[in-house]
Amino acid sequence: MKQSVTGVNVAYCTNVTLSGLVELAHSPTLDELSFSLAGLTQEDVLRLINEMRHAKWCQIEDANGDIDDTVVKKAGAARGIKIVLQAQGALPTFLGEEPRRWSRKC
Repeated sequence: MKQSVTGVNVAYCTNVTLSGLVELAHSPTLDELSFSLAGLTQEDVLRLINEMRHAKWCQIEDANGDIDDTVVKKAGAARGIKIVLQAQGALPTFLGEEPRRWSRKC
């Protein structure tokens, strides 16, 4: 029996680096990837989208609204990847934070 990972959520995981995310993005079986923006730039996110070999869905936890959603979603669409931006994921909500919608800084 051969198993393969099809989805990974590393949002709010400590010690996750751009290099580690790129390695995940190179997976030939990964359909979905979720991660936090913390410690990354928009350029890092664009690189990561470009590095995705198989993924078709990417959720980015952007608590401060730092991402330009138009640019990032356009880059995803060009590669056939649905980009979802959220202010918070399930973990903060589970830990008691009030749910809030994502919005870009003005």
